[in-house]
Amino acid sequence: MDKLTSYVSDIHGNWDCHANYNFTTKGRIWIVWDRSQIRVNVLHESKQHVHTEVTFIHYNITILLTFVYATNSGNERRLLWDSLDSIAPTNRIPWGISMVLGDFNVIRFAEESVGGAEPNRIEMADFNECIDCCSLHDLKCMGQTLSWSNSPKTSELKLRRLDRALVNDEWINTLIDSFAIYRYDHAPLIIHLAERHNEIKKPFKFFSAWLMDLSIFECVERAWSINSKGNPMFRLSQKLKNTKQAIKIWNQTKFGRVNLIAPSVKQDLEDVQIALASNPTDLHLRSRESSLKERFFKVSRMEESMRRQNAIVQWLNLGDSNFAYFYSVMNARRNQNSIGGLLDVHGNLTTDHSQIENIMISYFQNLLNSGTIVRRLCCPPPPKSFCRRKLIG
Repeated sequence: MDKLTSYVSDIHGNWDCHANYNFTTKGRIWIVWDRSQIRVNVLHESKQHVHTEVTFIHYNITILLTFVYATNSGNERRLLWDSLDSIAPTNRIPWGISMVLGDFNVIRFAEESVGGAEPNRIEMADFNECIDCCSLHDLKCMGQTLSWSNSPKTSELKLRRLDRALVNDEWINTLIDSFAIYRYDHAPLIIHLAERHNEIKKPFKFFSAWLMDLSIFECVERAWSINSKGNPMFRLSQKLKNTKQAIKIWNQTKFGRVNLIAPSVKQDLEDVQIALASNPTDLHLRSRESSLKERFFKVSRMEESMRRQNAIVQWLNLGDSNFAYFYSVMNARRNQNSIGGLLDVHGNLTTDHSQIENIMISYFQNLLNSGTIVRRLCCPPPPKSFCRRKLIG
């Protein structure tokens, strides 16, 4: 460790470092940082991981970073999964804004392996179970995600996605536009903490929950009945356009934001029930309680329907609406589907929306004009399975 400290000091006098030499003579994990910018506090470590609390001094932001370098042994990796599970959040000790990143030496999905033997399904299942129990998600990524290869000269080519960055719900809620960049084989995994972009115009989406409010049928009928001149296809497009605009206005003026209405109705119901506890014979309060109950259940069903449609997951009939789970899945999907930055043909990163549009237009123009289809390897979607602990924790 003294040699490492001396080596880092020679490179830059203001840098500091840490390595897990206490657990392995080779010091499998090295952490180096600029003391003038970052403060690092090591909370827990082992042969395969170092769990730290990192503070960005100038921004006064503290996050939890867990650096991982897993072994090649499946049995030893189970010790790592147990360690990650032990530092995962509980009801008493929140995890905060957290990321687990590094070389996990195992893949999550069969699509993350090209060439070589069939992936070990048991080891993949162990890894996915650990991720689910820790309530982690793959951070959105770009570049060459198959970050390891055997670099063969005569043998069969093997590609694997062994390096990845996993984040928790708090990270996605706080740094929703962040993403990871894979440059090339065996290159460092770069985490881009992008500032949140201004919301861009979203495409129209029809929510099934709207059908629970009967006034929408009147709104659609009125908008559809507006006549326009032109050929049949043009008239149809105008009717669809009028209907979409009418539903948008109806949603803003009459339906409202269900996620904000539900807590308000719930609070009103609780206030009435508290008043009833002091005056149980008051018929007016009982009537109001009954109407508020009916409204609360209706609004809750609407919110559940919208959360489920946003999250696109199969609902589990566990007797609990579990909006926190839906919200976390929805944000994870939003992180995966949003485009915070793109790499151009020269490998340069851009996060400006206008430049991103130009890059996309140029890419598809070249692709469609070339007459060939290029198959790109990208991040697979997160698994739909999850452990029970996430739901009841």
